[in-house]
Amino acid sequence: MYLGIDESNHGLSPEIFVGCITSSYEEVKEERKSLSKIRGAPYSRWKDLLDVNYKHIIFGWEFREIDPTDYKIIAIGEFARNFSEQFKIRQIFMDGNIKKSQLERIMNILAFVDKDIRLSFGKDLDRKISLVNKADNVANLLFHEYVKNKGREKDKYEKYLIKPDLKDYERFL
Repeated sequence: MYLGIDESNHGLSPEIFVGCITSSYEEVKEERKSLSKIRGAPYSRWKDLLDVNYKHIIFGWEFREIDPTDYKIIAIGEFARNFSEQFKIRQIFMDGNIKKSQLERIMNILAFVDKDIRLSFGKDLDRKISLVNKADNVANLLFHEYVKNKGREKDKYEKYLIKPDLKDYERFL
């Protein structure tokens, strides 16, 4: 299985991370053409995105004591741990660059989940890898739902919400 991760609202509160999982290698092959992002599309079209197998984390005011650059570390750990309860994850694809100091901490967390998980990351991965593009689009949809629409339909998404226990990450942050 492959896990794609991206976020919405980059470093601002609330920041919503989404992890999507698939068994399809086709969804993680690098695309030759840049993938488009769904922005400003009719809301009815966005609902099609929810056919993907995803989970999400919202980093809001309750995480204010944590450096927002560490959200990525927690998100990768939580998605890996959560999806590993059902699936064997081979590789994680994360949009954005990861600092060397963060990478070391992420790999230490992943070693507790499964030492064989590979991590791929990079700038604009959401425009190159279909699975990461889906995570980006779902994150954007959820951001609009929770923030812009004041969560009017949040009951539809709550069952996919992961609430990290920060005690699990104290030694890594």
